[in-house]
Amino acid sequence: MYLSERGKVLISAGYTHRCVADLAWAVSSPSLLQYQQHDCAWFSDAWYLEQYRVIEERLRQLDRDPARLEQLLAAQKDRRLGNYFETLWAYALELHPRYQLIERNLQIHDGERTLGEMDFIVHDQLSGRCAHWELAIKFYLGIGNTRNHAAWHGPGIPAKIMVRCMIPYRINLNRIDTRPVAGAAVR
Repeated sequence: MYLSERGKVLISAGYTHRCVADLAWAVSSPSLLQYQQHDCAWFSDAWYLEQYRVIEERLRQLDRDPARLEQLLAAQKDRRLGNYFETLWAYALELHPRYQLIERNLQIHDGERTLGEMDFIVHDQLSGRCAHWELAIKFYLGIGNTRNHAAWHGPGIPAKIMVRCMIPYRINLNRIDTRPVAGAAVR
């Protein structure tokens, strides 16, 4: 393992293929935000590192022959960074013995109106429960007191971190009952 200047573990070093290094980084990197006032659960930094450790041997095997991951990434029609990141995480869940991806990019509708989208519905095979996971990777510039979420700016006013963090409150996706969808997929 390698350490960054801040003492954080850099997992992606040591892999031969860029896509496998990216996958290792995506799984092992802690969340930038720990938004305490939000009513959803946030994974701890240790959780991300543990997920990497669980699939590390499979990542080493994948690094010897990354053809399937390379095909998935090449097949993406949308080349934006967020979709690349989601594809990496979807593949990580295929490697993981505990979690199963049930739905990806599940759109939520109210009649003809689209309310939003859930990135992943994941089945935790240990607890037997399904959860809604939101994934995001963005570029932001921190100006001023960067401990304050309002100090982080993206490309355009709507991309401000504080605005992005409030999206679940506006469309309230976390309160929608996903059990019928997830339950059918788990059976």
